[in-house]
Amino acid sequence: MERHRYCLEIYGEKDHSTPGQVIYSEHPFLAISVGDLINRRAFPDWTAEGEGLLQATKLEHIAFGMDKDTYHKICIYTRYVPDTMETRRS
Repeated sequence: MERHRYCLEIYGEKDHSTPGQVIYSEHPFLAISVGDLINRRAFPDWTAEGEGLLQATKLEHIAFGMDKDTYHKICIYTRYVPDTMETRRS
């Protein structure tokens, strides 16, 4: 059975109870910081409402053990920002 030890849950601006996208991996994700931009066009299954790029506003790390393995989940809370070059430069 495949085990996913790492998980990103990305939440849209309007709903912090249901993630707009969940990504599982066997490998750790690169560092994500408040203020980082996330282009949601990479997520064809994005379910949260809103337009534009996502900007990380808060991060929550959850680590837990299960079946002798350690798991790490990162919840990324976001807000929508305009999908423009100006946004990317600032």
